[in-house]
Amino acid sequence: MKKYRSYFWTIFVAGFTLGFFSCGNNNPDKISNYTPGNVKDTLHVSGGIVRSNRGEEIFQQRCIACHGQSGNARNDNAANLQISKIDSSEIVRTIRHGRKQMPMFSSDAIPDSDLAQVELYIKTLRRK
Repeated sequence: MKKYRSYFWTIFVAGFTLGFFSCGNNNPDKISNYTPGNVKDTLHVSGGIVRSNRGEEIFQQRCIACHGQSGNARNDNAANLQISKIDSSEIVRTIRHGRKQMPMFSSDAIPDSDLAQVELYIKTLRRK
């Protein structure tokens, strides 16, 4: 019986330790390593419709000088976001790593939690 008790405590302690250290940060406003697939972890989504002005605010601060108010490429070197067909992951990659004359925006410039908002806002600029 003592033999099984030691197995029990070993398994219990191992399970507790793994559970404790795997909890991570459950704050929905801050995710690390943002990917487009985990937008629901960042935003409060109701019925599949996201309502937030944060993406637009950041776009106004960081992107409007080149891409224009409505995303129609105010600067000749900027992409026209109204006709862009790149997918969510490419939008995120372009923001983070830059492309041609577009500078990269690190997580210090646009935090992961805001990147989801910007990505979604950029998609709203597309012409139907």
